[in-house]
Amino acid sequence: MRLTDLAERLRGSGLEVDDSPRRLTEYSYDASNYRVRPRAVVFPRTADDCREVLRVVREAGVPLTMRGGGTSMAGNAVGEGLVVDLSRYLCSIDEIDSKTSSVWVDAGAVLGELRRPEA
Repeated sequence: MRLTDLAERLRGSGLEVDDSPRRLTEYSYDASNYRVRPRAVVFPRTADDCREVLRVVREAGVPLTMRGGGTSMAGNAVGEGLVVDLSRYLCSIDEIDSKTSSVWVDAGAVLGELRRPEA
């Protein structure tokens, strides 16, 4: 599937997609030494958006890379297909239970935010 077709299918589903050269360069690396330029980056707002992304890439046969904070030291946050950035919208910290040392967060929550005193 061509890049423009993939981006347009995702946009047609109401998803925020960025396939600009600048964004693709930003998402071509993480904290590792790996450099892999994706086809596009999508920013889902809900779990239903994530399901829609999965449906589109499955039908298109495009590889998918899920990305949180981009801090992987092993290249896990880069990929040649579609990068799904969860840290923009799916990043809320829902509940911290100090008694059980448990926390409920969205998949895109980053540790730095969790550690902030007002979190």
